[in-house]
Amino acid sequence: MQDIYVNEIHPFPASGYEWVELYNSSENDISSTRLKLYDITNKSIKINDLIIPPHTYVIATSSAVLNNGGDTIIFELDSVVSETITYEAIDQDKSYARCTIEWFSNVAPSMGVSNLCDTNPPIILPTPTPLPPVPSTAPIQPPPGTHLILPQSPTITTPKHARPILAPVLFNKKHPANLPLQNNNSTIATPTARINIPTLHKDSPLSLMTMIGVFSFIQLVFLVYLIIKRVQLSTQTQ
Repeated sequence: MQDIYVNEIHPFPASGYEWVELYNSSENDISSTRLKLYDITNKSIKINDLIIPPHTYVIATSSAVLNNGGDTIIFELDSVVSETITYEAIDQDKSYARCTIEWFSNVAPSMGVSNLCDTNPPIILPTPTPLPPVPSTAPIQPPPGTHLILPQSPTITTPKHARPILAPVLFNKKHPANLPLQNNNSTIATPTARINIPTLHKDSPLSLMTMIGVFSFIQLVFLVYLIIKRVQLSTQTQ
Protein backbone atom coordinates (compact mmCIF):
# COMPACT_ATOMS: atom_id res chain seq x y z
CA MET A 1 0.00 0.00 0.00
CA GLN A 2 1.17 3.53 -0.80
CA ASP A 3 2.46 5.93 1.86
CA ILE A 4 -0.79 7.91 2.02
CA TYR A 5 -4.25 6.67 1.10
CA VAL A 6 -7.98 7.34 1.48
CA ASN A 7 -9.24 5.77 4.70
CA GLU A 8 -12.91 6.85 5.08
CA ILE A 9 -15.63 8.69 3.11
CA HIS A 10 -18.56 10.42 4.85
CA PRO A 11 -20.89 11.75 2.10
CA PHE A 12 -24.20 12.17 4.00
CA PRO A 13 -23.62 13.92 7.35
CA ALA A 14 -26.52 14.74 9.66
CA SER A 15 -25.11 18.28 9.83
CA GLY A 16 -21.98 20.17 8.72
CA TYR A 17 -19.65 19.37 5.85
CA GLU A 18 -19.02 16.20 3.88
CA TRP A 19 -15.56 14.85 4.47
CA VAL A 20 -12.93 12.40 3.26
CA GLU A 21 -10.26 11.06 5.62
CA LEU A 22 -6.65 10.41 4.50
CA TYR A 23 -4.00 8.51 6.44
CA ASN A 24 -0.20 8.95 6.25
CA SER A 25 1.23 5.46 6.91
CA SER A 26 4.86 6.49 6.15
CA GLU A 27 7.65 7.66 8.45
CA ASN A 28 7.89 11.06 6.74
CA ASP A 29 5.91 14.27 6.57
CA ILE A 30 3.85 14.66 3.41
CA SER A 31 2.91 18.08 1.99
CA SER A 32 -0.69 18.47 0.88
CA THR A 33 0.59 20.33 -2.22
CA ARG A 34 1.53 16.93 -3.62
CA LEU A 35 -2.05 15.68 -3.21
CA LYS A 36 -5.25 16.19 -5.18
CA LEU A 37 -8.70 14.87 -4.27
CA TYR A 38 -11.84 15.24 -6.45
CA ASP A 39 -14.99 13.40 -7.54
CA ILE A 40 -15.93 11.93 -10.91
CA THR A 41 -17.21 15.33 -12.12
CA ASN A 42 -13.82 16.91 -11.25
CA LYS A 43 -15.22 18.84 -8.28
CA SER A 44 -12.40 19.44 -5.79
CA ILE A 45 -12.37 18.27 -2.17
CA LYS A 46 -10.19 20.58 -0.06
CA ILE A 47 -7.40 19.10 2.09
CA ASN A 48 -7.29 21.29 5.21
CA ASP A 49 -3.74 20.67 6.55
CA LEU A 50 -0.63 21.78 4.71
CA ILE A 51 1.66 19.18 6.28
CA ILE A 52 0.57 15.65 7.21
CA PRO A 53 2.85 14.13 9.91
CA PRO A 54 3.73 10.40 9.94
CA HIS A 55 1.02 8.00 11.12
CA THR A 56 -1.65 10.68 11.37
CA TYR A 57 -5.04 11.38 9.78
CA VAL A 58 -6.01 14.45 7.79
CA ILE A 59 -9.55 15.54 6.82
CA ALA A 60 -10.60 16.93 3.43
CA THR A 61 -14.01 18.65 3.36
CA SER A 62 -16.53 19.68 0.72
CA SER A 63 -20.11 20.87 0.33
CA ALA A 64 -22.60 19.35 -2.15
CA VAL A 65 -19.83 17.45 -3.93
CA LEU A 66 -20.22 13.88 -2.65
CA ASN A 67 -23.49 12.28 -3.76
CA ASN A 68 -25.48 10.44 -1.10
CA GLY A 69 -26.70 7.87 -3.61
CA GLY A 70 -23.19 6.89 -4.74
CA ASP A 71 -20.14 8.52 -6.27
CA THR A 72 -16.51 7.99 -7.31
CA ILE A 73 -13.54 9.63 -5.53
CA ILE A 74 -10.19 10.07 -7.31
CA PHE A 75 -6.99 10.58 -5.30
CA GLU A 76 -3.74 11.74 -6.93
CA LEU A 77 -0.22 11.76 -5.51
CA ASP A 78 2.33 13.84 -7.42
CA SER A 79 -0.12 14.20 -10.36
CA VAL A 80 -0.47 10.42 -10.65
CA VAL A 81 -3.78 8.73 -9.85
CA SER A 82 -3.11 6.73 -6.72
CA GLU A 83 -6.64 5.50 -5.95
CA THR A 84 -10.09 5.48 -7.52
CA ILE A 85 -12.81 4.57 -5.00
CA THR A 86 -16.48 4.09 -5.89
CA TYR A 87 -19.20 3.79 -3.28
CA GLU A 88 -22.94 3.15 -3.51
CA ALA A 89 -25.78 4.76 -1.55
CA ILE A 90 -24.83 5.50 2.08
CA ASP A 91 -27.27 5.99 4.98
CA GLN A 92 -27.30 9.34 6.71
CA ASP A 93 -24.50 9.86 9.24
CA LYS A 94 -22.78 6.62 8.12
CA SER A 95 -19.42 6.15 6.38
CA TYR A 96 -17.83 4.11 3.65
CA ALA A 97 -14.74 2.85 5.51
CA ARG A 98 -11.61 0.89 4.74
CA CYS A 99 -11.18 -2.15 6.98
CA THR A 100 -7.70 -3.59 6.35
CA ILE A 101 -7.84 -4.13 2.58
CA GLU A 102 -11.63 -4.18 2.10
CA TRP A 103 -14.28 -1.47 2.09
CA PHE A 104 -17.64 -1.63 3.89
CA SER A 105 -20.75 0.56 3.75
CA ASN A 106 -22.75 2.11 6.58
CA VAL A 107 -19.99 1.92 9.20
CA ALA A 108 -20.21 4.30 12.17
CA PRO A 109 -18.10 7.41 11.39
CA SER A 110 -14.70 7.74 13.12
CA MET A 111 -13.15 11.05 12.04
CA GLY A 112 -9.43 11.31 12.90
CA VAL A 113 -9.16 7.82 14.49
CA SER A 114 -9.09 4.20 13.42
CA ASN A 115 -12.22 2.96 11.70
CA LEU A 116 -14.75 1.11 13.85
CA CYS A 117 -14.70 -2.07 11.82
CA ASP A 118 -14.90 -4.45 14.79
CA THR A 119 -17.75 -2.70 16.58
CA ASN A 120 -19.71 -2.15 13.38
CA PRO A 121 -19.28 -5.35 11.35
CA PRO A 122 -20.90 -5.28 7.93
CA ILE A 123 -23.84 -7.52 7.17
CA ILE A 124 -22.59 -10.20 4.82
CA LEU A 125 -25.28 -12.38 3.31
CA PRO A 126 -24.47 -16.08 3.01
CA THR A 127 -23.71 -17.40 -0.41
CA PRO A 128 -26.76 -19.29 -1.66
CA THR A 129 -26.23 -23.00 -2.15
CA PRO A 130 -26.81 -23.93 -5.79
CA LEU A 131 -29.62 -26.39 -6.38
CA PRO A 132 -28.70 -29.81 -7.79
CA PRO A 133 -29.33 -30.17 -11.51
CA VAL A 134 -32.71 -31.57 -12.46
CA PRO A 135 -32.25 -35.03 -13.98
CA SER A 136 -33.23 -35.27 -17.60
CA THR A 137 -36.31 -37.32 -18.43
CA ALA A 138 -34.93 -38.31 -21.82
CA PRO A 139 -34.09 -42.02 -22.17
CA ILE A 140 -30.45 -42.95 -21.79
CA GLN A 141 -28.92 -43.82 -25.14
CA PRO A 142 -26.21 -46.49 -25.21
CA PRO A 143 -22.82 -45.48 -26.63
CA PRO A 144 -22.36 -46.06 -30.36
CA GLY A 145 -21.26 -49.55 -31.26
CA THR A 146 -22.85 -51.23 -28.22
CA HIS A 147 -25.84 -53.59 -28.16
CA LEU A 148 -28.46 -53.15 -25.48
CA ILE A 149 -29.71 -56.54 -24.18
CA LEU A 150 -33.19 -56.28 -22.70
CA PRO A 151 -34.45 -58.82 -20.14
CA GLN A 152 -36.90 -61.37 -21.57
CA SER A 153 -40.03 -62.70 -19.89
CA PRO A 154 -39.73 -66.32 -18.66
CA THR A 155 -41.37 -68.95 -20.88
CA ILE A 156 -43.26 -71.85 -19.30
CA THR A 157 -42.75 -75.05 -21.29
CA THR A 158 -43.95 -78.61 -20.86
CA PRO A 159 -41.36 -81.44 -20.89
CA LYS A 160 -41.29 -83.45 -24.07
CA HIS A 161 -42.35 -86.68 -22.35
CA ALA A 162 -44.70 -85.16 -19.78
CA ARG A 163 -47.54 -87.38 -18.58
CA PRO A 164 -50.89 -86.07 -19.91
CA ILE A 165 -53.60 -85.12 -17.42
CA LEU A 166 -56.44 -87.66 -17.38
CA ALA A 167 -60.02 -86.68 -18.10
CA PRO A 168 -62.44 -86.88 -15.18
CA VAL A 169 -64.18 -90.21 -14.50
CA LEU A 170 -67.73 -90.00 -15.86
CA PHE A 171 -70.51 -92.04 -14.21
CA ASN A 172 -73.21 -90.96 -16.69
CA LYS A 173 -72.26 -92.40 -20.08
CA LYS A 174 -75.31 -90.95 -21.84
CA HIS A 175 -74.23 -87.37 -21.21
CA PRO A 176 -70.46 -87.23 -21.14
CA ALA A 177 -68.93 -83.96 -20.00
CA ASN A 178 -67.55 -81.80 -22.79
CA LEU A 179 -64.17 -81.03 -21.17
CA PRO A 180 -60.97 -80.38 -23.18
CA LEU A 181 -58.05 -82.71 -22.81
CA GLN A 182 -54.54 -81.37 -22.60
CA ASN A 183 -52.35 -81.71 -25.62
CA ASN A 184 -48.68 -82.53 -25.18
CA ASN A 185 -47.81 -79.48 -27.30
CA SER A 186 -49.64 -76.98 -25.09
CA THR A 187 -47.65 -74.64 -22.89
CA ILE A 188 -50.03 -74.14 -19.93
CA ALA A 189 -52.24 -77.05 -18.84
CA THR A 190 -56.03 -76.57 -18.42
CA PRO A 191 -56.99 -77.54 -14.85
CA THR A 192 -59.42 -80.56 -14.74
CA ALA A 193 -60.94 -82.63 -11.97
CA ARG A 194 -59.40 -86.02 -11.41
CA ILE A 195 -60.81 -88.89 -9.33
CA ASN A 196 -58.44 -91.70 -8.48
CA ILE A 197 -60.18 -95.05 -7.80
CA PRO A 198 -57.88 -97.64 -6.28
CA THR A 199 -57.50 -100.79 -8.35
CA LEU A 200 -58.06 -104.00 -6.39
CA HIS A 201 -55.77 -106.88 -7.12
CA LYS A 202 -56.89 -110.40 -6.39
CA ASP A 203 -53.63 -111.26 -4.68
CA SER A 204 -53.73 -108.36 -2.20
CA PRO A 205 -55.17 -108.93 1.35
CA LEU A 206 -57.21 -105.77 1.03
CA SER A 207 -59.13 -107.09 -1.99
CA LEU A 208 -59.91 -110.42 -0.23
CA MET A 209 -61.23 -108.72 2.89
CA THR A 210 -63.30 -106.40 0.76
CA MET A 211 -64.93 -109.31 -1.05
CA ILE A 212 -65.69 -111.08 2.25
CA GLY A 213 -67.23 -107.90 3.63
CA VAL A 214 -69.40 -107.42 0.56
CA PHE A 215 -70.57 -111.03 0.67
CA SER A 216 -71.42 -110.78 4.38
CA PHE A 217 -73.36 -107.59 3.78
CA ILE A 218 -75.40 -109.30 1.03
CA GLN A 219 -76.20 -112.24 3.36
CA LEU A 220 -77.30 -109.85 6.09
CA VAL A 221 -79.59 -107.98 3.73
CA PHE A 222 -81.10 -111.27 2.50
CA LEU A 223 -81.68 -112.46 6.08
CA VAL A 224 -83.46 -109.24 6.96
CA TYR A 225 -85.61 -109.63 3.87
CA LEU A 226 -86.66 -113.21 4.90
CA ILE A 227 -87.55 -112.04 8.41
CA ILE A 228 -89.72 -109.25 7.05
CA LYS A 229 -91.54 -111.63 4.67
CA ARG A 230 -92.19 -114.10 7.47
CA VAL A 231 -93.62 -111.44 9.71
CA GLN A 232 -95.93 -110.34 6.90
CA LEU A 233 -97.17 -113.90 6.35
CA SER A 234 -97.90 -114.36 10.09
CA THR A 235 -99.86 -111.20 10.17
CA GLN A 236 -102.02 -112.26 7.20
CA THR A 237 -102.70 -115.71 8.77
CA GLN A 238 -104.07 -114.22 12.02
